[in-house]
Amino acid sequence: PPQLTAATAMDAFSHAAECITGLIQNPHTDALCSYGIRQIMTWAPVCMKEPENIEARQNMMDAANLIGIGFGEMGCHLGHAIGQCMGAAFHTTHGISCAWPLPAVMEYAAVSEPEQVKLVADYMGLTYDPDITPEGIGKLVSDEIKALMKRIHIKPMTEYGITREAMVGIADIVM
Repeated sequence: PPQLTAATAMDAFSHAAECITGLIQNPHTDALCSYGIRQIMTWAPVCMKEPENIEARQNMMDAANLIGIGFGEMGCHLGHAIGQCMGAAFHTTHGISCAWPLPAVMEYAAVSEPEQVKLVADYMGLTYDPDITPEGIGKLVSDEIKALMKRIHIKPMTEYGITREAMVGIADIVM
C-alpha cells in the first residue's frame, strides 16, 4: 500500500541520516547508509508512482536492508526518540512518526556536526557552496527531506490532528 511504502522509505532514511549524524561514526556504517540514502532518493518516488515496479521495490528493499545493518551497529538519536514518543502518544506509524521530526533534527545536528550533515547532503545528491554555514547546510538538508516527503505523499502532522501544543506536551517523555 502507498502509505506503508512511504512510511518504510522514510523510516529507513531516518535510520541512515541519524546514523551518519550520530556522535560515533565508522566507515562501514557510512558506506551502508550512504548507499541507502542514494537508493531511497532515486527509488522511493518511483515506488510511489509505479507500485508494481519490481526493480524499484528491489532497490528499496536493498537500501532498507543495508541501512538496517548500519544502524544496527550505530543506533539512532533524537529523531527516533521523538518518533517513538509520537507513535505512543498519537498512535501514528513508526516510519511516519520518525519522518516528521527528521528535517528539524538535521537542522539541529548541523549546528554541532556540520560535516556529517554535509555527508547526508552529498548522499542526497545536493549541491552547495563549500563555505556554507552549519545553519545553511542544515536548512538545505531539511528542505530536501521535506520535498522528498511531499513527493512520496507523507501527510503533514496537522492532517493527523497533531497540534503544536500536543507536541510540546510530549517533550518530557522525549527527554
